[in-house]
Amino acid sequence: MALEHVWGVDPAMAKLAFAFADVDSDKVEVETLITRTEEREGARLGLLDRQVRIYARQVASRYPPACVWVEMPAGRFRSPQLSYAVGVVQAALFETLAVPVWTIPSGAWKKRTIGVGNATKPQVRAWVDRLGVAVRSQDEADAVANACAGRAMLLTRSWEAGCAA
Repeated sequence: MALEHVWGVDPAMAKLAFAFADVDSDKVEVETLITRTEEREGARLGLLDRQVRIYARQVASRYPPACVWVEMPAGRFRSPQLSYAVGVVQAALFETLAVPVWTIPSGAWKKRTIGVGNATKPQVRAWVDRLGVAVRSQDEADAVANACAGRAMLLTRSWEAGCAA
């Protein structure tokens, strides 16, 4: 029987970073799904839905999911399109995987992993480097920390840091 994984997703409009944290060990794998397209609005979101569903079906056999944590959009300049995309990603993953899919603020996964909710990008990257996980981008580093925070919440059954505000 395959081991279960907590999936962490760092969403974006042109690519999504996925990390898969093994529930029974410290092992974490990471991949990026490229979703670039010239489509706009509803057509773009429809394409994103299809791409995420196909990808999830393909990787679920390698990384059977226990649950999924998708980072909530945040920042000084919030993008409605990114918020819509996050909703599409959540729905596509839930429908495809039939496991709980939650959003998590970046401050929550940063507090669970790095120890401070306002950790900088270099601090997140350094933390992931100390884990020994090879990442190619900051998005992948964020996905790794997100998945690790989700794994900690699953194992301790402590969700307070994962609740969306």
